[in-house]
Amino acid sequence: MYLKKLLIFLTFLIYFASALPYFYKFTFYEHESFVPLLSSENAKIVPDQYIIIFKKFLDQDKIDSHYNQLRQLIVQNNDEIFNNINEIRHTYDFNEFKGYVGRFSENVLNKIRQSSEVDYVEKDQIVQINFEKKNKIKNYRIQYNPPWGLARISARIDDWPSDSGRYWYHESGGDGVAVYIIDTGVNIYHDEFEGRAIWGVDFSNEGYDGDGHGHGTHVAGIVAGKTYGVAKKATIIAVKVLNSYGYGYISDIIKGIEWTVIQHKTKRMDGDYKGSVINMSLGGDKSIATNEAANAAVKEGVVVAVAAGNDHNDACNESPASAELAITVGASDINDYCARFSNNGKCVDIFAPGVDILSSWIGPENNVVATLSGTSMSSPHISGLCALFISMGIANNPKDVKNKIIEHSTRDALKKIPINTHTPNRLAYNSWWWRDIFDFKLSTFKE
Repeated sequence: MYLKKLLIFLTFLIYFASALPYFYKFTFYEHESFVPLLSSENAKIVPDQYIIIFKKFLDQDKIDSHYNQLRQLIVQNNDEIFNNINEIRHTYDFNEFKGYVGRFSENVLNKIRQSSEVDYVEKDQIVQINFEKKNKIKNYRIQYNPPWGLARISARIDDWPSDSGRYWYHESGGDGVAVYIIDTGVNIYHDEFEGRAIWGVDFSNEGYDGDGHGHGTHVAGIVAGKTYGVAKKATIIAVKVLNSYGYGYISDIIKGIEWTVIQHKTKRMDGDYKGSVINMSLGGDKSIATNEAANAAVKEGVVVAVAAGNDHNDACNESPASAELAITVGASDINDYCARFSNNGKCVDIFAPGVDILSSWIGPENNVVATLSGTSMSSPHISGLCALFISMGIANNPKDVKNKIIEHSTRDALKKIPINTHTPNRLAYNSWWWRDIFDFKLSTFKE
């Protein structure tokens, strides 16, 4: 009798075990060691939200298996009444950058960190725009003299400030190039854009297709405004990732980067399309995931320009300023001083005007302008310059664009760069490919 009951019990166990989900075989979490959980010391953390990045060159079958088993794990750990925290919010897949962002309990997170497919996990954090909060807003008016920032990037040391009344540029500069403004949105109807601004996508979760802050509109005007822009024929595409207060999550920044890469790959089929540029005038504490996403975009053929940051600190401590393949831009003023707020260090590639910069703004009419300061204003000078170079056929890939921007910048123009910081003394210059040659020919003719 005892043996018969034991046999029935064992048979039941075998049946029950075979009926369990595949997850309970622990193939998903077969490794006891935990992958790193990354976060900067001073980061503004988003509670319970994490970015999970897969190992590079991982087979798609393993990624699919990971997702399937994770979904089973979420079902097992969510309680509809008391605890429904666990969810996958977005998956990333561009170039070699693959992963996802989600909200997870400690138990689920620990299981994820034991997965053999995962490279690392990073706590999601809040990022913000990089501009000085003081600003002057006034009605739009026709300007016969360019903003000083435009004049400065088309003058060498010997021509400044004597040549401050002119901005030299090619009339078709930026034509065929799309510049993606990853920011607070853009007022695409502003007079400055002449119909060249397009609404792209909103990842800010505000549910408002527009710019409720003004920062993104100001940045876009510096890139491609008819009066205030560097590349006056470029197309602006609004990628909203920050809210009306100028804040957002790095997970949403990465969504914006991914979306842009997808758009770029689609547009490459168009014969009139020359290239793409991303401008990110935003930042937060250092984030490996953000940096890798920016680098992945560059590897897909998109030029990325980013603000160095406004903390008068080492740009290598912030992201995306520390992204290796991006062009990181510090700020200078009208007297060629390194701006007091500008970040510095070896992660800075170049400087551009960033103090008291006049550009488009938001308001009751589509002709409002404002004067702002910050590396947020410096980065779009470079984004516009990149669009200019691409449209003119001077450079046709991100590496070449970056090299040309740096190589032909004005050396040793800046004063008061912090010592012992390995900060390059290079100021952006736009006219080397034709103005320098023209001046040379003119002087030769006179001789």
